[in-house]
Amino acid sequence: MQTPSAVLNIGADVAKDEIVVACSEGSFPVREVANQHTALLAFLKGLPAGSRIGVESTGSYHELFAEAAHKLGFLVFLLNPKDASPDRKQNFTRLCTISGVGAIVGTALVNTLERVPVKSADAFVAFTGLDPRPDDSGQHRGKRRLSKRGPAELRRLLYLAAMSAAKTKTWRPLYEHYRAKGLSSTATLVILARRIARTAWSLYAHKTEFDPARLTNPLT
Repeated sequence: MQTPSAVLNIGADVAKDEIVVACSEGSFPVREVANQHTALLAFLKGLPAGSRIGVESTGSYHELFAEAAHKLGFLVFLLNPKDASPDRKQNFTRLCTISGVGAIVGTALVNTLERVPVKSADAFVAFTGLDPRPDDSGQHRGKRRLSKRGPAELRRLLYLAAMSAAKTKTWRPLYEHYRAKGLSSTATLVILARRIARTAWSLYAHKTEFDPARLTNPLT
């Protein structure tokens, strides 16, 4: 197998005797690999460093593949078969249409929205810890800071998504709007991360599609 140059996102369907692996990369054909140490090791060594592998948890049949991939330094996600339902796939696909949201952030958002049901976009933003909290006392009006009460990893991923989104034509006008108002790049990216979280909640809760025009409506 010719080693691809770019990092790949691999999905593995596990059975007792073989593992079917697939990837969205067009040059990567679906293939069957014998569920044996030598064959699995040969396959894994042909993948580019840093690739991410989602492995279906199937009794003990997944363990050989998952352990070998982990030892070689790949990022391995052990997936519950119940999570691979059509509804979950649709939610994941829907969230990944948000510019700046890729496979890792999309997965984190789906996982969170499924496991931590909240009733509003504001509540979801508060859960992520991206909500600003005042530091006021009497006549004193302190600087507003993020609460950071939610899961730090989700907050980090949303910030990274904002960094990516700021470079797209979809989010760039919003980024430039707040920068022109004198906000720092960090503060502006936090605003974008917050908007991404709100958008994700809305798409998930209402089963709607991402509409880039709604991001710039307040600017016109």
